[in-house]
Amino acid sequence: MYNFIKNKVKLIKFSYYKIKYYMNNNPKYIVLGHQKTGTSAIASLLAEKGGLTKQIDLPGSGDCVKGKISLNQFIAKHPEYFCKTLIKEPEFTYIYDELVKHFPEAKFIFVVRHPLDNIRSILDRVNINPSKLPLTLDKIENLSIHNAWKQKLLGIAINDNNELNVPKTLSYRWKKAANIYLNNKENFYLIKYENFNSNKEKNIKILCKKLGIPEKNNISNKLNIQYQPKGKNRDKSLTTLFSKEIIKDIEEYCYEEIKKLNYKFYYKNRR
Repeated sequence: MYNFIKNKVKLIKFSYYKIKYYMNNNPKYIVLGHQKTGTSAIASLLAEKGGLTKQIDLPGSGDCVKGKISLNQFIAKHPEYFCKTLIKEPEFTYIYDELVKHFPEAKFIFVVRHPLDNIRSILDRVNINPSKLPLTLDKIENLSIHNAWKQKLLGIAINDNNELNVPKTLSYRWKKAANIYLNNKENFYLIKYENFNSNKEKNIKILCKKLGIPEKNNISNKLNIQYQPKGKNRDKSLTTLFSKEIIKDIEEYCYEEIKKLNYKFYYKNRR
């Protein structure tokens, strides 16, 4: 009897969200960018400031990137994710072309972070010391970490990532995400993590103004909420954490994108 009632409630909820999704024409704002660039904090604060409903991360969205399920099928399976005014999902960065066709009226926000600091943050998330790089994929296979992160490190979270070590697999992900923004700049509102982090409230207000979102709530008491686990190496110098060889490899690999995004080069202060 319990299972019968539970399944009925589940079916009613599903039908409710499906109707709500088609009636409300949501989402209106979509936050993209590579993982660990501050997308959770920026999306959450933006939604809070504007009094918007939000969906932070969409479980199972990686299957869309791998081609296991189409975006249409994913939406039909999870209408509850798309009833919100604002959604944030880094995996959707890699299916941007499909996403923009499905939500042509949505406003897209792209969050970017310097690749060295971005990779450092990911390594912190999976407890890998930058001094251990490069790591071959067989070493990654043996790590006891969440499977979703292991797939990103191995490069198999994106079908065409054929790099053979870390940090190259992560550099590829960053480079591909950056180029999705650079090739579609006219359709994105860009926010750099570094600028956001220097003055969170000011930059959320600027973003609200650009997007036409009314400022409804005070977010001053929410600015320092840790939306993701804080990295143990976050406050350490990148040139201390990474060897010269690794810095050179990452920056040469991502050279054009770093330059176009006006980021500094740490290896010999290259320009």
